[in-house]
Parts: sequence; structure tokens; C-alpha cells
Amino acid sequence: MTASMRHTYGYIKGDTAYYFLRDYLGSVRAVVAEDGTVEESSSYYPYGMQMPDETGSIQQTQPYKYGGKERLTAAGVNLYDFGPRALYSPAAQFTSMDPKCEDYPHLSPYLYCAANPANAIDPTGENYVVIKNENDSTYTVEAVYFVDEASEASAKSAVEVWNKLSGQAKYDGYKICFNLTVQVVDSQDPQLQTTKKNKFQDKVNISSSETKEYKYNSYEVKDDKTFNDYYQQEKKTYEVPYNVNGTTASKAFISVRENKSFSLTGAHEVGHTLGLLHSYSGLMNESELQRGSNIKVSNYELQLIVDRWIEREKRQ
Repeated sequence: MTASMRHTYGYIKGDTAYYFLRDYLGSVRAVVAEDGTVEESSSYYPYGMQMPDETGSIQQTQPYKYGGKERLTAAGVNLYDFGPRALYSPAAQFTSMDPKCEDYPHLSPYLYCAANPANAIDPTGENYVVIKNENDSTYTVEAVYFVDEASEASAKSAVEVWNKLSGQAKYDGYKICFNLTVQVVDSQDPQLQTTKKNKFQDKVNISSSETKEYKYNSYEVKDDKTFNDYYQQEKKTYEVPYNVNGTTASKAFISVRENKSFSLTGAHEVGHTLGLLHSYSGLMNESELQRGSNIKVSNYELQLIVDRWIEREKRQ
């Protein structure tokens, strides 16, 4: 009997080591022996179905294929083992509901990586993440900010400031890009009333603290009285400083004073949801008077956003 041992980079069969060559999504595209012989090559349709080779056959030297996951074929099934759930590629969906589906009701609970398999992966079947793209050498920070209709225009103006910073800085040779988007939800949705905060899951949880992670981003424009009441409650104070026009609670819930809804206040607060603190100059300057119309974000700050995200992924 021939012994076989598999690990992340390939497997050992007998006395020979075989190595996986993966694409940017983690899918095994080729298996190469230690002497350079190509033992297997695979191509995939967007949701993991294998493409036949030039002879019309599908190579099955080993079972680890799409996303680096094991393809299960026993008893006639055709599934990928994603741990908590199984992916049925012909139907482009999981066979069971996402256990976290209540966190993002705008998506089908059976979707694989939010129906965006060319740009995202779903390593456990429970969530999906943004990944670096080795083809165009980019890190793209993606997040969704949930708003009501009254706050939509202000929020779009705020995230566009960040989207325009795409390509300004690099991280380990990869361009840092932003794809921050806004999604309108019903302000009367019962889920919004539970804690009086918009609780919907964004595409990638950039926002986190040392002890707690927040999976939701929201953006709300408030009139003066509502804003002051909210600020007093969040900060547990009786006074609202005259120069405070925006605040971000729990690094995820943005509130902007109505008369500043189209200033840089919103973009400044978005920076906090991405993990940035106040700086001495530029967009993240605490003083709106000193900040003025300065939308500059330093390369160091942009790199810090990506660096913190990578470190968070390593800890998980």
C-alpha cells in the first residue's frame, strides 16, 4: 500500500513530494511533482465546476480543487467541502443556509461569497472576505455603509472621497484601492429598531477593537437635537462641544450633523470605521477648522488600514 500525506502546499505519496500551484483565489490549478512533472492541471467555471481538458476529460489525480477545498464524489455526489457547509457548484450555491444570514438580509442565505466569486472567497462557508489580487497587484478595501434614504446622498459623498484615494499608496508593492459603497435600507425595518443602530454586515470587517469586533457599518444624518441627544447618550456627557459635527460609535456607527452632511465630516468619520485615529493634518485632523477642505490621507495611514486587516486575519 502506498502511503500518502497531504498538507497546505501539496502532498507526499510514497517517496515523492507533489506541490499545489494555486491561483489568486486559492484554487489548485496544477499539481507538480518534485522533478517538475505536471501531474494534473485544472480550470474552473466561476462557481467551481471543472472544465474538461483538450481531450474532453476531467483530471482527478487528487481531490483538492476549487478554493483549495476537497471535492466529494462518493455515492455520486458532487460537492466541495467548506467545513460548516457544502458547495454545490452546478447550482452555484451552498446546500444549507448561512448561519449568519440574519446579519445581512439583503443577500440569499445560500449564496457563495455574495455572488462575486471572481473577486472574493468564502473559506469557511460562513462569511466572505476581500482578498489581494495578484493579477493586478492590488489590495482593495471593501465595505458597505447602510443608510436610510435621507442619508444616502451624504454617505455617497463621504465614501467617494475614499474611493478617489485608490492607487495613491502601496503595501508591499500592491496598490491600495477602495471600493466603499452605500446601500439604502428601510428606516422602519424592525431590525433597525432593536438597538437603534443599523445592524447589517459589511463585506469585510475592517472595524475592530482589541477586545471586540463589529460587523456592521451604518451612516446616519441627524438634525441638531437628535444629534446632540445621541452624542450625550453615547459619550455619557451633558454637554456637546460646539465644534463636534460627527461621531462614530463602536468604530462602526456614523452620525453626522445635518448642516455638515456635505462637508468632509462624513469622510472623516468613515476613516474611523476603517480603524484610523486622529492625525495632526489632513482628513483625519480632529479639528474641522484646521482640516478645512484638505482631503489628504498619508500613505502611512492608508498602509495602516491594510496592515491592521492583515494582522486581524492572522489572529483568526
